[in-house]
Order: sequence, then C-alpha cells, then structure tokens
Amino acid sequence: MARLVIENTGMRSDPLFMEEIDVLINTVAPLYGSNKKDLNFFSNPHLNLEDTMTLLDIDFKLFSPLTTPKLGQIENRQLRTLKELLVRTLDYALMGPPCKKHHELAKRMKLGDVVLSFNYDILIDNALYYLERITDSGYKMDFFKANQDRQWMKPNEKPSEITLLKLHGSLNWVKCSFCGSLFLYRYRKQTMYGAYAFQCPRCSSGENYAVRMLIPPIQSKD
Repeated sequence: MARLVIENTGMRSDPLFMEEIDVLINTVAPLYGSNKKDLNFFSNPHLNLEDTMTLLDIDFKLFSPLTTPKLGQIENRQLRTLKELLVRTLDYALMGPPCKKHHELAKRMKLGDVVLSFNYDILIDNALYYLERITDSGYKMDFFKANQDRQWMKPNEKPSEITLLKLHGSLNWVKCSFCGSLFLYRYRKQTMYGAYAFQCPRCSSGENYAVRMLIPPIQSKD
C-alpha cells in the first residue's frame, strides 16, 4: 500500500522524503535477503511491519555507537522514516467521511465501557468524539496540550463516558523528546507533515525533537 501511495501521489516529488525512503530500503532490504533497492522492495511478500519496526528499534538500542546520543535522538533515522511512511500511507487510505461501521460500534457503547485498541489509526477515536462519548481524559494520558484546528489549548479534563486505551500508541499523539511533554491532535489522522511543522508549545523546540508515539510492538517497551 505504501508503494502505491508513493507512486500515485505527490510524495515522489518530495526529494527529502524520498531520500529518507531510499535510506530505509537500503537498510532493511539486506535483512530480508533482497537485492531490490527501489520501491518494488515494498512488494516483498515476506515484509512485515512489526518485524521491521522491531529490527530497527533493536538496532538502535543495541548496536548504536556507545557515545553520548544526539540531543532528542531516541530512535534511529530509519525507524523515524518508517513511522512517517506509515502515517502518510494511512492518512491517504483513510481519506473521506467518518467510518459508518465505527460510528455504529461507538453508538452501542455504554457509560463506563473500556476500549482496548492495538491500532494506530483514530477511526474509533473520531467516532466517539463525534458522538460526544469521549473527552481527552478518556485516553488516560497526561497530555500537556491538545491541538485542534492548529490551535493549542488545555486538554479537556471533563470525565469521559468511555475509556480508550491505545496500547501501541496513536497517529495523533506526539512527544517532545527535549522536554518529554505529550501532545494530542484531536480529529487528525496525522501530524507534523506538509506545511504544518511541529513546534513544542512548552519548550519551543522544533520538529527534530518531536517523536510520533507509535510504539514498536516488541516484548520490551519503555
């Protein structure tokens, strides 16, 4: 899907993004015994998102040079690129009106229900928001600020009817690796790409210090 999205949208005309994609492919392809070093590698039937994220995460944590890490660097370049690719792909795939099936599912939920989600997308999040069944506090996350329509505001701490626990993170969660603050983008399938770069509203650090809260699905999690 990522290959098709890149080939049929304007992503291919973004030289900086495509340079990062080349680095990602050149790193991962040999691990799968592949000599394909172009976008065709993404069609490899053995390619697995969870395995790839795990490999890149372990590579950074175990085999990075034993020197003082660059400020804000808590993941390697390739994993950061993979997360960006995932976000851009899902953003394109989920374009359009809210999902009717998630809307019907959300309508069936009752006060006090708890949802456990392993998905990065925010289909169920938006369905609950539109029905006013969830507030920012329903994530049980300590967000410093929430962003809506490109405006930062205090999170809505009003008690939520529904609790939504996203154990692998979410496309609309961002962490500043400089000050450690967590941020929520309401209603958005993606953040930090295109014309709207992230700038931490707490410490004013730039996009280089922003980490997407997509947790590699490995046994050991920070």
